[in-house]
Amino acid sequence: MCTRLAIRKKKRYFKKVIRLHDLLRQKYTDGKTFTPGQVRTAFVKTKIPNVFLNYAYALYTSKSGFDMLHNLSSSSKYYDELRCEISDIYFKGLSNLVGTEGITDDFEKLNRYPQQWHSGGSATLGGS
Repeated sequence: MCTRLAIRKKKRYFKKVIRLHDLLRQKYTDGKTFTPGQVRTAFVKTKIPNVFLNYAYALYTSKSGFDMLHNLSSSSKYYDELRCEISDIYFKGLSNLVGTEGITDDFEKLNRYPQQWHSGGSATLGGS
């Protein structure tokens, strides 16, 4: 069970992991997924603790890329669990990160206008 302090700390680091997207897009492409090598290269340029590297992999690589990285033979439940944790803690459950790969349209909207949902305002997803 996470304490409030642990959740706030994770939220702060998740924000940094999420900001990696801008660095990845600048350096590589405006894609929805990136290779594990690209994610690692961008990650090491930040001051994010290494314990959050798997969250970056889960957020920015495909399931198959994540599985290859971790020597898993099939789509891992771990990939979805990490994405679910980011969605629950950082996006208050508003993002559809689970069951998808890479960057989703909801992620783009929430990342672009975070004040709408962090301040308690409503973020409209999938609509106008």
